[in-house]
Amino acid sequence: MKKSYISILIFLIYINIFSQNNKDFYTKEFGIISENDAYMLLGDDGYYTNGLEFYVNWKSKKNKDSLKIATFSLGQNIYNAQNGNYSKLINIDRPVTAYLYISYKQTQFTKNKEMIKWGVSIASIGPISFGKETQVFIHHLFDMYDPKKQWDFQLKNSIGINGELTWIKEIPIKDNFEIQAIAGARAGLFFDNIKLGSLIRWGKFNNNLSTSYWNTRLNAKYKNSHKEFFFYYQPSLLVYAYNATIEGGAFRKDKGPVTGKLNPLLYHQIVGIMKTWNRYALNLAINYQTKETSLQEKTQWYGTIELKYLFK
Repeated sequence: MKKSYISILIFLIYINIFSQNNKDFYTKEFGIISENDAYMLLGDDGYYTNGLEFYVNWKSKKNKDSLKIATFSLGQNIYNAQNGNYSKLINIDRPVTAYLYISYKQTQFTKNKEMIKWGVSIASIGPISFGKETQVFIHHLFDMYDPKKQWDFQLKNSIGINGELTWIKEIPIKDNFEIQAIAGARAGLFFDNIKLGSLIRWGKFNNNLSTSYWNTRLNAKYKNSHKEFFFYYQPSLLVYAYNATIEGGAFRKDKGPVTGKLNPLLYHQIVGIMKTWNRYALNLAINYQTKETSLQEKTQWYGTIELKYLFK
């Protein structure tokens, strides 16, 4: 009888230890982002017509209590005229190109719990970014029109580097409602701009130290901290000095057959919903953006689908 009690005690101790281990931090997160104007079901195929990004987040230090998150990503953005089926130069109302990039980013916090995000990207535009090949493959896969002709007018090749810095401050209002202030800048051979914006969240969410929205969920210690379900609205005002996907490569004289005059002021808003459970996170959003260049016939809408998975 005494042996039975000892066995039960050992079993309970083992279960307790195992449960505590399960409450440890996750150490890595894999994510994929797909963006496309077709998600809006409006029948449009421009101007930012497709985006795909794969990324991995991990703690930048071996210390489990570290609040620094590092991110490596690989992605491609494709830009068309208002309809990719155009075959004449006069119909191209936005420069045609792809933007291919790899990037390293880091997220950290100040003593006042303000978030600082910085990053650097190596990127390219032009034929070496494989926009034509990607779009032709997608259109053939889904039995859509052949987009090859417009790619005869794409921007010329250019390779370079870009840096970015973002500051974010939470302003709590209630337990289930908050506003955040956002300020950022990008500088380099592809994008030079500053951004001022805000984020409004309503629902069940973690603070910025451990929220999926900013890819800091690796800092959530216990499994029940991984549960979030909230709506969000993020408006931004951007002031541009340079955009290579509009104006062509910075150091090229022959930038391509069609370049555009940059609109220096751009408004962008995102309305979305985010849900996290266990190791997973799902983000669904609708994006609206004003004209990037005076050539454009209209503004644009596109959708975002993002899926994330935590692992040790």
